[in-house]
Amino acid sequence: NMVNPSSNLSKYSDGMKKALNLGIYGADLGYVTMYENTGDATEYYKVVMQLGEQLKITGSFDQALMKRFSDNMGKKDSILMLVGEAYRRSDKFLRESDQDNTAGLILAGGWVESIYFALNVYKQKPSDAVSVRIGEQKGTAAGIVKVLQDLNKPEYADLIKLFQDLDSEYQKVQIKYTFAEPTHDEANKITTINGKTDVTITPEELTALDQKVNAIRNYIIN
Repeated sequence: NMVNPSSNLSKYSDGMKKALNLGIYGADLGYVTMYENTGDATEYYKVVMQLGEQLKITGSFDQALMKRFSDNMGKKDSILMLVGEAYRRSDKFLRESDQDNTAGLILAGGWVESIYFALNVYKQKPSDAVSVRIGEQKGTAAGIVKVLQDLNKPEYADLIKLFQDLDSEYQKVQIKYTFAEPTHDEANKITTINGKTDVTITPEELTALDQKVNAIRNYIIN
């Protein structure tokens, strides 16, 4: 019930909404794949590909990658890895073709959907682990505001205002990082980061974040 219905695809006619919802649907594809729902994963894969074609970014996907998607549908770990690879390829393609605006919007949409999932999980089953993960996104929220502002597009003004409102709520979240020397396992070439991040976030702040995230998401998907 949390994902953006695939039937909403026909609503998105302008480039901004298409790019934002490519981010939304990309996150949805990852979400339904986590629960190994092959039918939904196939449907959302098709939606992502349609939006990608409309935005002219499917040139970043070769036939080999497309076949790997089809062959691995239903295999959670493989599909999640392929979703990540497809995102990286798309981002690289957009930046190399001087389409930073599209890349920024896809990033914003995908991040909003991910936080939307996390907040809904917290509401259904509150836990410190989830609330900390949500709080840790404080810096990302501020970063997305800067990314959208730097694109310098007047038509993004309403979207930026919504993200600024969210960022204002995030500023109330307290994050403290305590440095500790990392350890190195030379034999296995593994470095372990031992620093500790403490996040202080109240139920009231989580409720306020939920309202702001929903406002952004409703603007994007409707």
